[in-house]
Amino acid sequence: MTEALANDAETDPELVARKAMRAYLEALRDEPLRVRLAYVEVVGVSDRVEAHREHTREQWAEVIAGIAARLGGARPLSPEQQQLAAAAFIGAVNGLVHRWSLHQPGHPVDELAETLANILIALYTVP
Repeated sequence: MTEALANDAETDPELVARKAMRAYLEALRDEPLRVRLAYVEVVGVSDRVEAHREHTREQWAEVIAGIAARLGGARPLSPEQQQLAAAAFIGAVNGLVHRWSLHQPGHPVDELAETLANILIALYTVP
């Protein structure tokens, strides 16, 4: 996802968010085992794995904040608000990807990307 946006000068909030979400979903689409392991099997395996998952969520929060910073009309958020918004968004992504994985072929990637992009935009931009 970060590679898809690294050299992209796009600033339109909807396009930035959709490109990021599409890249993420496309990376998962052809890997149902990866989805099952990452979103189902790994939960609660051990304290060590849970610590790793927490660290990974913190890294994703940084990626999400970077994407949000590129959105036009970004709302100013305190560090605490940024953490809460990232946690909410990560939860939405996890829930959607897990549901998607259970209903393959399921919804098209573009439809899911649009849904996630709308959530991201709502969390991080001024209405």
